[in-house]
Amino acid sequence: MIHLIYAGLGFALLLGKTSLLAPWPALAHVVDPVLLLVVYLGLFRPGPSFALVALFLGYLVDIFSGSHFGFHIIVAAALYYLSGLVRGRVFLESVFFHAVFCAAMIAVSDLLAAGIFRLIIGEKDAAILLSDVVWRVLANSLLAVPLFHYLSRVDERWAPLHRGGTGIALD
Repeated sequence: MIHLIYAGLGFALLLGKTSLLAPWPALAHVVDPVLLLVVYLGLFRPGPSFALVALFLGYLVDIFSGSHFGFHIIVAAALYYLSGLVRGRVFLESVFFHAVFCAAMIAVSDLLAAGIFRLIIGEKDAAILLSDVVWRVLANSLLAVPLFHYLSRVDERWAPLHRGGTGIALD
C-alpha cells in the first residue's frame, strides 16, 4: 500500500511541476521534485519494490516530458542505485547532508543526461544541458530539505501500512 502512496505522490509532484510551472519554462526545467523523490526512496526505502516505484516515476517523467523515451527511466534507476550505495555509510538525519547529497545526485544525473544526449543527439544539446547544471543543483538542493522533511512525515504517518498493519498512525 505504501508503494501506491509514493507512486501517487510522485504523480502529484509531476502534475504540479508541469502545470504550476508551465508559465515559466526555464524554472520548470530547473526544479525537479520527482528526481528528489527518487533519491529519497533510494536513501530511506530500500528494496526491489521501491526500485520499481522509482522506475515507474521515471516512466511517468518520460511520458510527460516528451523527450527521448527511456531516458528518464535510466536516470531514475541510476539515482536510486547510487542513493542506495550511500545508505548505511553516512548520517542520514542531517539536513546538511540532504542538501549536499541531493546537489551531488542532481549533478550526477545531469552529467549522465549530457553523456546520453551526446551519444544520441549530438554535442549542441549536451552543451546546453551542462550550462544549466549549476542552477539545477542550487534549486534542487534548496528544495530537498523541505521535501525530505515532508516525506519523513509521510513515512511516520503511514508506517503501520509499511510494516504490514491495517491502519494509519494517528497523533
